[in-house]
Amino acid sequence: MLKFPAEGAVLEGGEERVQLRQRRAVRRFQALHRRHPPGEFALQLDGGKWKWHRSESARAKVGNAISFTQTQDGYLTKIGKALERMSELAIMSQDVTKSDADRALYNGEFTQLAAFVTTSATKDFNG
Repeated sequence: MLKFPAEGAVLEGGEERVQLRQRRAVRRFQALHRRHPPGEFALQLDGGKWKWHRSESARAKVGNAISFTQTQDGYLTKIGKALERMSELAIMSQDVTKSDADRALYNGEFTQLAAFVTTSATKDFNG
C-alpha cells in the first residue's frame, strides 16, 4: 500500500535534490552556449532525434558566398575589358590617318560597348 506524505510536508532531501538537478541543468546549458553560441548552428529534427548541422550549414553559406563573388568578378572583368577597348577606340578614332568609314565602325563598336557597360551597371546580383 502506498503512503503519501501529508499536505505541506517536505520529503527528506527532496528540495535539495531538485535544486541540485536545476543547477546541473543550468551549468550544462551554459557550457553548451559557450561552445556553440546561439545562431551558430542549425537544428534539424530527424526521426525524433536532434542533429547538429553546423558544419554543413557553414559549408553551404561559404559556397554561396564564393559563387556570388565569382559572378560579380566575372561581370567586373568583362566591364573592365569593355572600358579598355572603349579607350583604345577613342584613341584610334583621333588618328588623322583613319578614314571616316573607320571612325564610323569605331563609333558603332564604342556605342555597343557603352550599352553593355550601362546594362551591367544595373545588374541585380542577388535577386
